[in-house]
Amino acid sequence: MVRNIEELDLDYRAFWLPQVLFTCQTIKILKLRANIRFKIVESVSLPRLEVLHIQNVSVANLEKILFGCPVLEELVVYRDYSDYHATTLYVVSSSLKRLTIHQTILEKRGLGIRSVVINAPKLEFFDLEDHFSAFCYMIKVSSPLKAAIDVRSSYTNHALRLLRRITNVTVLNLSAYTLEALFKASDDKFPWFRFLTQLEMGAFGNGWLMLPKILKWSPNLEAFTLYKTNDTVPHESIFNEESVPGCLLSSLKSIELKGFGGNTAEMEVLEYFLKNASALKTLKILISDTSFQKEAEILRMLITFPRASTTCRILLT
Repeated sequence: MVRNIEELDLDYRAFWLPQVLFTCQTIKILKLRANIRFKIVESVSLPRLEVLHIQNVSVANLEKILFGCPVLEELVVYRDYSDYHATTLYVVSSSLKRLTIHQTILEKRGLGIRSVVINAPKLEFFDLEDHFSAFCYMIKVSSPLKAAIDVRSSYTNHALRLLRRITNVTVLNLSAYTLEALFKASDDKFPWFRFLTQLEMGAFGNGWLMLPKILKWSPNLEAFTLYKTNDTVPHESIFNEESVPGCLLSSLKSIELKGFGGNTAEMEVLEYFLKNASALKTLKILISDTSFQKEAEILRMLITFPRASTTCRILLT
């Protein structure tokens, strides 16, 4: 069955994998999904496996599998409601470069606190969408990192602790739910992202209030993209500190505002950026309501806002 196989993509329900698959000496790409079942009773030896995708398959044996994959570079894990066999997802690999973990619809059904533990020092790309873990512990990586973080846990400081482990990130995407989680954090010891040059984030509700801190954490930010996920806004001003984040004065050259509708939070942010971003070269506004009347209304407001940059081009689309 496995002689000279280099790529295998299995999508069968209630299918039991043979043990011999986990000692295949030729396979490079392995994708398992749709409740495929297997039980590892012996050691794993996949010396050439570079890509492993696991979707709707229990991760109870994942640590043992990874131990037998010395050259693995890409791991993708999607968990669904049927996996009740592991409370902790362990990812331990000295060769891994790209890691995607999505855990979004798992039912807790009597299980205790869940967690993710990652030890992958060569990681270059990290995509985490996790709606239920109490924490994600990650050994700091040594290489520059691109990351997308969407955590929705109600556990205090979960999101903040995770961000402290990826301070060497160069490109970062933070979901609106992550900002909400950061707002609720009881600890104010936020990390500095000194290598971060590109940031995209969503916002709604009190998550808008995290914007000044995130800009402050990112002193070398060059490109920033902001989008709202709904029209809920905070009951207080977003920018209260007198000092302006350093990136607005020196490095921030490009800003993109997506789904712009002109609510109070969006207009405050727009006015603040124009007033303080002295290094800004391009401001792109993607209007959610593309009617002529809406564009004209936003243009009238733009004319009244003072500008710190005399060379900034404003694009409305």
